[in-house]
Amino acid sequence: MKRYFCLFGSLILVFLVGTLEAQLPDETPRGSWSASMGAGLDQALTNSMTGSIENYQAQLQSGKTTTAYPFSGVSASTVSVEAEVEYRSLKSPISLFSTLQLRNFSAGNNFRFSNPPSYSMSIASLTGGAQYVFGQIYQRWNFLLNFGLTINSITTSYRSGEFRSGFDSTINAVGSRIGFEFGIGERYHFRRSPFGIDAILTYSMLNLFGKTYETPILEVGRRNGTTQNINDAKNPADATDNSRAINLLRFRTGVRYYF
Repeated sequence: MKRYFCLFGSLILVFLVGTLEAQLPDETPRGSWSASMGAGLDQALTNSMTGSIENYQAQLQSGKTTTAYPFSGVSASTVSVEAEVEYRSLKSPISLFSTLQLRNFSAGNNFRFSNPPSYSMSIASLTGGAQYVFGQIYQRWNFLLNFGLTINSITTSYRSGEFRSGFDSTINAVGSRIGFEFGIGERYHFRRSPFGIDAILTYSMLNLFGKTYETPILEVGRRNGTTQNINDAKNPADATDNSRAINLLRFRTGVRYYF
């Protein structure tokens, strides 16, 4: 698997390294600490993250449990950003890292007082974990495996979009959840430079622990709506209901600096 992933990662990164190395200064030592900034493409995976906005609104207005967050088609993908700090002893293949990630999913019409309805989910994640690196800091290529526990602040906003003027119905919700992530990737170090480039494929389960449920209240005619729960647990009053998983597949690249 390592050989095929190295080939995949090499094809992605090769256009970024090119002739830059020829313009770099003399050899610069790389320290145990590094920091990176990156961006990624997140893809929602499960059925509970890929429902339709029409079904979500119909279920909510009929008083039923909303079975899935309404991100289908292109709405199931989003661009995320992250910042990471990592420490690795020069004599150890294991590094420790902490990462802050921000992402936002959006479905429907984002303009207020216009049809169709809209729904958004913003997720701020703080992850701490360990990474096993195949290769040394001074080597050009490193292959890596990582695992981390993540604390997530999840906020959602639903707007019915029933009226083109006046007030419509809204529901705002917030929740904190604990999950995990694991990933595989490659890291390229520029020679004679403290900089590197990462390319990592990550699977994240963001609400493994802390799921709760609260009966939603749809208040028509309120501009600000109500603040409730994100409702990812099973509805105890509905035997046919299942909990909702917030899990993502993410490919990200970033620039790393050693100090």
